[in-house]
Amino acid sequence: ENELAFAGLSGDVQKDTFDLPKKIDADLIEHIEKFNEKRNSLIDSEISYSGFKDFDNIIGGFKKNDFVIIGARPGMGKTELMLNMLLNNISTSRKNVLYFSLEMNKTQTLNKLLSYEAEVPYAKINSGALKKSEWKSFEKNIETLKKLPLFIDDTASINLYDLIAKCKQMKQEHNVNLVYIDSLQLITLTEKERRKASSKNVLNVVSAALKDLIKTEDISIIATSQLSRS
Repeated sequence: ENELAFAGLSGDVQKDTFDLPKKIDADLIEHIEKFNEKRNSLIDSEISYSGFKDFDNIIGGFKKNDFVIIGARPGMGKTELMLNMLLNNISTSRKNVLYFSLEMNKTQTLNKLLSYEAEVPYAKINSGALKKSEWKSFEKNIETLKKLPLFIDDTASINLYDLIAKCKQMKQEHNVNLVYIDSLQLITLTEKERRKASSKNVLNVVSAALKDLIKTEDISIIATSQLSRS
């Protein structure tokens, strides 16, 4: 009784001023409005698409904080698939993208991208033996690629923590929110880090660190990983 009296004096308790439950239709309208706002903001800012319609329908696109691994045996076209996804994604979303090309150097990567964009065989671009019509298409697509918000890092055998530091810096300076890595097996650990990891598989250590990066930096990572032939 005393507690109620004090509460009454402070104006916290008044008769007949409870928030009574609303009928479901009013709740539902409010809920749908909030849901629609969230859906639109997701469409605009948090979902990226691979450009492969059936695949995107199955997974619903790449969402913020996703860690997607493309796993396949050697020679199955993991890099080709990833680069096509990257081009499709960047041309529709215009998001800033960081690509770690650990399998190929920058020249090879640029030639691959030009090959896809210009629809000219990679071997021809690599050798420079282009017909006049192919050269025109090539020139046109150079201009298209120049405008893409794409950053390529081809540091060979990059250390895990150097890679993480670069991701953080690129997020801070260029608002990069989508990172492609080709491939996880080529990320290295120092001797000290290897000893620290002890019995853990190196790939598990790399994956765990990248998952932490995704959470802290609010980015998505798409990576390739090589499976054994067996």
